[in-house]
Amino acid sequence: MADSVITGLRDLVYCVMKDDAQEIYNAEVKKFPDAILCKISPGASSEKLYANNRLKKVSNRMNEFNIELGFANMTDEIEADLFGHERDLNFGGVIKRDTDVPPFVAIGGVGTCDDGEEKFFWLTKISFVEPDDSAQTDSNKTNYQTPTIKGSGCARMRDGVWKHSVMTSDENFTKEKQEKYFEKPYELQENPSKLQEV
Repeated sequence: MADSVITGLRDLVYCVMKDDAQEIYNAEVKKFPDAILCKISPGASSEKLYANNRLKKVSNRMNEFNIELGFANMTDEIEADLFGHERDLNFGGVIKRDTDVPPFVAIGGVGTCDDGEEKFFWLTKISFVEPDDSAQTDSNKTNYQTPTIKGSGCARMRDGVWKHSVMTSDENFTKEKQEKYFEKPYELQENPSKLQEV
């Protein structure tokens, strides 16, 4: 509905892109543990044309976006997947090398609204940077130290899609489609016969 306001977040997932050149994803979509935050900040360039001492044209274009994710904890598997590290199958933990390169990943999730509606979304191409590593001593009050990671995203080269989002109130977004939405990252499926005139 038009007056739905997002008040929560659930079911944050990710899928690693296995081929950057072809922009093909791995078959497995994995879950983040207990999502706390997903903040998306689109960045746009703006060009203005003045004529006869007046603004005649404005051109705005989305070039990239910043993203910040927060969750209850980061597992070794997630850390290795997002930052291009290797799992140590002998001692356990994660091996970090100066040659590691974070892969592109797709991020999906559900924003819950105050009226019971939900907003499903996929972000198609994101690369995260290694987060700060800090700890604070225990004190007389509980101070939860949860991980936050930041990254940058852009549109896929092959179709120009950087985000897809849809409300559960959309008549085209059936229960069956909702159940399958996170089986794989969003792929554009144009159907000219169903395109509505604006």
